[in-house]
Amino acid sequence: MDGTAAIRLLGPFELEVGGRPAEVRSTGGRAVVAALALRAGAVVPLERLAHDLWDEPPPNWRKNLHVRVSRLRRSLDEQGVDAAAVVDTRSDGYVVPVAHDRVDVSRFDALVSRGRDLAEQGDPGAAHEVLAAALALFRGEPLGDLADAPAGRAEIRRLGEARAATVDLDHDLLLELGRPEAVVGGVEAALAEDPLRERRWAQLMVALYRSGRQSDALRAFQRARALLGEELGIEPGPELRRLEAAVLVQDPLLDGPAPRRHGVPVDAAAAAVGPGTGVDAASAWVERQRALPLVGRRGERDLLRAAWRRVSGERVGGVAWITGDPGVGKTRLAAELAAEAAEDGALVLADRCVPGSGTGTILAAAAALGVPEQSDAGDLDLLSSAGLTWTAGAVERLEAVLRERPVVLVLDDVQWAAPDVVGVLRHLLDRPLPLPEPVPLLGVLLVQAGPPLPPGLSGLVGDTGRVPVQLRLDLGPLDDEDALDLLAGRLGLPRGAPALPALIDLVRDTAGNPGRLVQVAERAGPGPPPPGGLAVVGVPPVIEAGVADRLALLSPPARRVVAVAAVVGPSFLASDVAVAADLDVDGVVDALEEATAARLLDVGEAVDGGWSFASAAEHLVVAGRVSPARRALVESRLGR
Repeated sequence: MDGTAAIRLLGPFELEVGGRPAEVRSTGGRAVVAALALRAGAVVPLERLAHDLWDEPPPNWRKNLHVRVSRLRRSLDEQGVDAAAVVDTRSDGYVVPVAHDRVDVSRFDALVSRGRDLAEQGDPGAAHEVLAAALALFRGEPLGDLADAPAGRAEIRRLGEARAATVDLDHDLLLELGRPEAVVGGVEAALAEDPLRERRWAQLMVALYRSGRQSDALRAFQRARALLGEELGIEPGPELRRLEAAVLVQDPLLDGPAPRRHGVPVDAAAAAVGPGTGVDAASAWVERQRALPLVGRRGERDLLRAAWRRVSGERVGGVAWITGDPGVGKTRLAAELAAEAAEDGALVLADRCVPGSGTGTILAAAAALGVPEQSDAGDLDLLSSAGLTWTAGAVERLEAVLRERPVVLVLDDVQWAAPDVVGVLRHLLDRPLPLPEPVPLLGVLLVQAGPPLPPGLSGLVGDTGRVPVQLRLDLGPLDDEDALDLLAGRLGLPRGAPALPALIDLVRDTAGNPGRLVQVAERAGPGPPPPGGLAVVGVPPVIEAGVADRLALLSPPARRVVAVAAVVGPSFLASDVAVAADLDVDGVVDALEEATAARLLDVGEAVDGGWSFASAAEHLVVAGRVSPARRALVESRLGR
């Protein structure tokens, strides 16, 4: 049997000798082995070892070291372990007689160096695998037995920075490999550890944008800006500010590596689909969305397809409103229609509204049409904002396009539309253009349930009542069969087989939301997940951030009531929450209704005021944000 020792310090101290675990019971003994293992194979003089272990070595430090080593050897001998394989005595010093690759700290350093070399050589796939193996060596906080020792403090700081830099490099590699969805959750978790690291905010913005989530990318910038201002009193650096500007105008450089479909590279800079070019020339937005799974929604797809056929066939105007919770699949469904319309030869324009962006959200659409920023026609300004002026000349250009072929305009997150954007939509959809004949224009407007509609949007809803083709879809969760099929496919499990109880738990805890199921599968990793639902798997950071965003929309009194309700339980009575919050029932009901409008809660059917959280995800996130003091106060009131 091989008597070589293996020492693991990147987490709780672990020692193996000859492939068998060995126990080092005393903290002092573990500290000695750890300090020596950081210089594996090298003799460490006693005086150097003393300064590694103590800021000021005690007067009897030499005797202290000998006693520690003597007790360590005796303990190992009692376990039948060769103590000399762990700590050996040399002239005026000790040594851990093992090769560097038998200490996980040294192995981490070697793997990181190898991964960086592969990255510089242009092999991101191999580099990612090597760096992932390096990061997997961490099992918790490293070098706990040396946390108060000089050598330990220095090494803990070095390892912390090395690990953070490796995580950041690995996220860059995943972006290079075209896997932005995998980056989003990882970066959110990394930001929880170090929220002031601006590089991570930049990675999150890029990953969200490439996942077809432009508004979330801009919200990430606002989160970073608020955090930096609150913590340090500074504005984001130049890189983040340039990135925000690039997202607003949908700079093609943000698209990164072009996705592939059937081996054919997609032009990531294309902003529109021309006649006869087919889906492989569709906009980068369509391709990013179609890279995500589309499960179920057969009836909704048929209704959208029928609306498009009528608009294009009868050459009339049409509007399709699609509403639903975040992650329910509104954007993915619209992208499927956009791809089909592109195959039919339509011009497809797709964009997203973001809070406070004005008409910046339609800059890319204007560029695709070749609409000039200024026109010699001069007088008639229909709209002017964000550096873009819609003049009579611009209208003439748009008129020419509509006479040539049908147009599908997809606008996502319309609930964030600024008044000037609403003005453009009302102009296009109420009376699309001053043409003598009808025009084939289908507006697909996606609205997130929860946030209140902005000023003017309710008027737009009324205006579209006069458009010849109208469709309203309210997307709910997937049915159980489709949700289980989606989750099984993302976990690499057989589809169509009898569902595992653990899968049923996760579908229940996500309320069948397809976006959430994808995030949960990313977090759980391939293979069967453990039973117990989100309480065991954990709430993915992206879902947590989404719930936190909706929580932030509430008034302070409503946030307090919802926090108290989370302590009461996933289902509760308004009267119980009133007691626990020390408030009158009417005030509690007002707050609960506000939270229900924000899609955090559902109203039960009980006549005595029954309520519940919208899903286990909402309950776990809100409950996790309740302070211990608040929880104790609520439980005390409930007990009384």
